[in-house]
Amino acid sequence: MFSSGRSCSRILSAVPQASYSSIAKKFDPRNEEVNRTLVPWQYSENYKKRPGFFAGVIQSAGTMTEMIKFLSTPIDLRGSKITSWYEKKLYARDLEQQEYDANRVASLGSNISAAHGFWGLGARVLFKGKAWMKLDPGKHSNLPEEHDPEFVLEAIDISGCAIHYEGLRHLRNLNGVHSLTARNCPHIDDWCLDIIASELLGLEVLDISGCKRVTPRGLAALKHIPNLHTLDLSDCPALQTDDGILMCILLQDYNPKLNIKGIEYPDIPQNDNVKYDVKTGVKDCPSTVAP
Repeated sequence: MFSSGRSCSRILSAVPQASYSSIAKKFDPRNEEVNRTLVPWQYSENYKKRPGFFAGVIQSAGTMTEMIKFLSTPIDLRGSKITSWYEKKLYARDLEQQEYDANRVASLGSNISAAHGFWGLGARVLFKGKAWMKLDPGKHSNLPEEHDPEFVLEAIDISGCAIHYEGLRHLRNLNGVHSLTARNCPHIDDWCLDIIASELLGLEVLDISGCKRVTPRGLAALKHIPNLHTLDLSDCPALQTDDGILMCILLQDYNPKLNIKGIEYPDIPQNDNVKYDVKTGVKDCPSTVAP
């Protein structure tokens, strides 16, 4: 009897066993990927642990050749170089904080996830049927920790925020937003207007007053917003030029219901001496040149 048991154990050991660990790991709640989709997203989890100084140096250096070049470069302590280095660090930090989080969107939905993304910049958001909301530093939001279809964004106010093109990626799939206020944003430029026009097709009110990096070329993208009826371009020096005024005229010609604020159109003198023949289509303009 014992010999038969040994033979059975040998046979079972010889049969290839199914990799249960690999199958179970796919559905194991301890698995990071599954745990991310099952556990409600929390605002504090969005902050990752910063790497150390040498880890950051090695990561930024890349290959060994680049690392040797980095270590052999003399340190320049001039004020202009230090200022340039500090500005690059601030720019990299801003891009990291404004990064589009696909996992957060999958857990919370586009509307609630966008609210968290804009709150990190100090912006305000307005949900349908609710008051304006702004998250103060050190406080937790009262938004649900999972997707809720009743929370639909209607308006966003990012005035004065240092938002970049990367931060505007949070505007994806926000079909209910009809108002966007972006006054005095130092980094809003023509590329930002392009992503606004491509994502917020239901936009009705757009305020980019004080955004001094916007040029007439960026206004061309706004023709793709069919329901836009109010556009504030106050305190935009590049739009007060002849090209800017011409672009505004073309926008209003393309969208007759569009009301543009902050642009002073030149007075066109009226000449009562000009006669137009409807039949021939010829204008009879008396000569103003002295004989």
